[in-house]
Amino acid sequence: MKQPMLKSNSSHPKITTKNSHIDETPSSAYWDEIIDHWQPEDRHLLWRTFANTLHRNLVKKTLKSSCFDHCLKTDLFEESVSEGVLPAINEVIKHVVGIDLSHNVLNGALSNHTDLSGIQTDVRALPFKDHQFDIIISFSTLDHFSSTSMIEQSLAELYRVLKPGGNMMVTLDNPINPIIALRSALSSKMLHRFGIVPYYVGKTIAARKLKKTMKLLGFQIVKTKYFMHIPRFPVIKTTRVLPFLFNKKSKQSLFIKFLTAFEVLSILPTSCFTGQFYVITVKKH
Repeated sequence: MKQPMLKSNSSHPKITTKNSHIDETPSSAYWDEIIDHWQPEDRHLLWRTFANTLHRNLVKKTLKSSCFDHCLKTDLFEESVSEGVLPAINEVIKHVVGIDLSHNVLNGALSNHTDLSGIQTDVRALPFKDHQFDIIISFSTLDHFSSTSMIEQSLAELYRVLKPGGNMMVTLDNPINPIIALRSALSSKMLHRFGIVPYYVGKTIAARKLKKTMKLLGFQIVKTKYFMHIPRFPVIKTTRVLPFLFNKKSKQSLFIKFLTAFEVLSILPTSCFTGQFYVITVKKH
């Protein structure tokens, strides 16, 4: 099976720019600026390591008994500032194609991961042919739109490029979680002013409604799971107030194990209230 052919431009040998007149929210220029000024503090890096650990575990559990040739990874922000989930993906998948709206985010991800191919494009208008990917991993992508209709439009595109019998993993913010519900009630300006989130966060959809939408598109629901059961804010505050607890890798590793232990809450019937995110795994008929 051949890898999806991607043309290259002069700025990077593995980047393709897909021009479009879609009304992006936010724009590619916005994400270019975010990544250009990204200077995370150590406490944020510790949280990011924890978040990456959870997402990698999700990937490993889904891919452990399967073999895929072509994977589409949407949103490369994590891969541009860290390893992201690519180490887990690369263990079992031959070819990974990443997409991002931002040229600078994409450039950073391709610089960090030399075995990754990439294209700058909007997930609502993918430049790929129908039925091209065996699996799609869409983490932290669909929660940056200003309307739920844009989420639905993106899902329709992802369905189009997924092969029959292929799998897809999608994560979204969980609006049933009280912290996420409160955050969603605040304006972007207030969220930024108080340092609650470092960048734009858009609309989200409850898991039950999203599953209904995905079924209408033709997806078969395989599994739903709520995860990340410990809030980000108190963890960041703890690492700021008590930095000496995390000044060695051994201490950081123990702290991440402590945070990960809270994921046992995923098996409880109350997980839909404690999980800050949910992941839905689907299969295309």
